[in-house]
Amino acid sequence: MKTDKDPLISVIIPVYNASKYLEEALNSVEQQTYQSYEVLLIDDGSTDNSRAICEQFANRDDRFKVFNKPNGGVSSARNYGLDRANGQYVTFMDNDDYVYPDWLAYMAREIQGCDVLICNFTQCFRGGQKQRNTSLRESIVCESKEDFRKYLGEIDCYCFGQIWRQLFLKSVIDTYHLRFEDIQNEDTMFSYTFLSYAKSIKKSDFEGYCFIHNEGSLGHHHSYIAEYNWIKRMEDIHLSLIRNYSVHDEAYLRRLNYRFAIHTASYLCKGYYRDTKLPFRARQQRWSTIAHDPWFRNMKLSDVESNGRKII
Repeated sequence: MKTDKDPLISVIIPVYNASKYLEEALNSVEQQTYQSYEVLLIDDGSTDNSRAICEQFANRDDRFKVFNKPNGGVSSARNYGLDRANGQYVTFMDNDDYVYPDWLAYMAREIQGCDVLICNFTQCFRGGQKQRNTSLRESIVCESKEDFRKYLGEIDCYCFGQIWRQLFLKSVIDTYHLRFEDIQNEDTMFSYTFLSYAKSIKKSDFEGYCFIHNEGSLGHHHSYIAEYNWIKRMEDIHLSLIRNYSVHDEAYLRRLNYRFAIHTASYLCKGYYRDTKLPFRARQQRWSTIAHDPWFRNMKLSDVESNGRKII
């Protein structure tokens, strides 16, 4: 039951040729136990029947709103939604994932005046397998510089940048004019930029979102590997956070070093993969670009191998 005290949450879902899984995704949102929400379905120029599915939900539930725009990519679709969102809080969802019934109810309750709530999630595979992510502790709250100094390393861990695991205070987005850029890993860039402005953060081990691994998704292609402009800007954001909060957590700093070393190594390898291969001179230019990158120069292969997946 909706009450006057329940804050409105805007759920922004970019939609593009997603008819195969879209109905399942939208059904899971419609079945939320929390009632005070709106769903902004941004049809980004779909050529299948995705738009018809969106309109079907809008016709039977006035919380679902359909917007149609020419194809411009996921960043432009999310920005289109942000420009039209009415909620006090904003979250995002991919058009081929699904959420559990208490997803919004938990987040609305637990954000408790913080600028952003970061939750855990379940990784799901179309064959039915599920994989739970590990978290260092059940809950972390940062409300002061000292909190950030102590806990930044625990907040900034595996897959922090995924926007669909977070609930954002929209006034922060509006105050600092935060928008998604037309760049690889645009959601990670948005998350860390928001983090650099946030005054209070809560992290929870709650899993209300199910991220589906689909073989045909963009993230499975080498073209999604970040270019160096993204890497350099992310390095700058992290250096700013470390300096602002006087972070001296050696384990976290080492993990950051490995993380950016791998991003940089992937950027180099991108020029050699069959689907993203570049001419010799372009590959040579990539080596010249990262020659003085401090994160790459400090990389030790044995350390990267021993840390494995957890350093990302």
